[in-house]
Amino acid sequence: MKTKTANQVDKHVGSRVRMRRMMLGMSQGQLGDALGLTFQQVQKYERGTNRISASRLQHAAHILQVPPQFFFDGAPGEACINSQAPALSYVSEFLATSDGLTLARAFTRLPNAKLRGRIVALVEELADRCRLRSGLRGCPKDSTPAKNNARVSSLKAGSQAASVMEG
Repeated sequence: MKTKTANQVDKHVGSRVRMRRMMLGMSQGQLGDALGLTFQQVQKYERGTNRISASRLQHAAHILQVPPQFFFDGAPGEACINSQAPALSYVSEFLATSDGLTLARAFTRLPNAKLRGRIVALVEELADRCRLRSGLRGCPKDSTPAKNNARVSSLKAGSQAASVMEG
């Protein structure tokens, strides 16, 4: 028996539904109720496991207050329209997570450009340390001296960032 795998466009559309739902602070259950579905069906749509029909996608666009094209922006295989490059998929994927959305919202509320620059530098440094420590797999989950050093460095950077805001 052949195992069903999600189509990349279906995954992309689902991630955009999730991103927009989260931007509005709407739960899967609330979106499901508005669409006449269970939250489990919304989960399947968001994962790309089940394909969303055109009429349901249009209804979702209305509920989520976006044009239907929003769900396809940056989709795999999308041709450039009006010489605009498609959205970077990793940005869309990041913003479709609760951490990504929370971080983006908080970051954009920071009024001090110098502070924002230091936060970007801190995150880049932490990412580089993780990459160097564990190759391309990401940060290890165990508690190691390197991880603890990164925590100390981030606390120091946070103190420096706070002094930038005050000064």
